[in-house]
Amino acid sequence: MWTGTDWRSLVRTGWQTSSIAAAIGVGAGGAFAWAESWRPRHPDRGLYDSKLEGRELCVRFPDTTYAERSALIDAERAAQEEALVAAAG
Repeated sequence: MWTGTDWRSLVRTGWQTSSIAAAIGVGAGGAFAWAESWRPRHPDRGLYDSKLEGRELCVRFPDTTYAERSALIDAERAAQEEALVAAAG
């Protein structure tokens, strides 16, 4: 849900999110080919630092295949490596 300043999730579990995705027609033959569900990201929960807060992807609808997930992971690793090379050089 858009609050006017940011996005807020109205559901807390994966099955609720997948039910909503099915109801609005996410997937093959539906109104939307795919969708994503995001959650807050707190990388250092023990030593909470609000500067590190962000979002992380938790679910894709419909679920991606192994090949698609591999391609996404490879692309993310390549982007990280490029950023490190750019920062070092």
